[in-house]
Amino acid sequence: ISGVPKIVNFGDLSTNELSVRTFSVSNKGKGVLMISKISCNNTDFSFDPISMEIEPGEKAKIKISYTPSKLGAVESQLVIDSNDAMNSQVKVELKSLVKKDDLKWVDGMMKKSSATKSQ
Repeated sequence: ISGVPKIVNFGDLSTNELSVRTFSVSNKGKGVLMISKISCNNTDFSFDPISMEIEPGEKAKIKISYTPSKLGAVESQLVIDSNDAMNSQVKVELKSLVKKDDLKWVDGMMKKSSATKSQ
């Protein structure tokens, strides 16, 4: 298994703001790479797919969706389990800084505040 980043940074986000990142995983081996499970220690992250098979010399994409539910600095860990004899478990650090959202009620609907404050 190769091509997996060590860190995926989602940057600055507001609570409940969806952010998506994608990266490729390569099979440099001679046999079929079977990724049996993709998991995370934070339920605000989801993955597509959660398992897959990659033929020798081929690549596949993993999509990470993140919708933060809490404020503050986020450091979570994505774990990819596979049948790779040399590296059966790959870990990826997932980072973000979740700030207070700027949503407010306008005409009975939640909208992003576009007004800037002058001092």
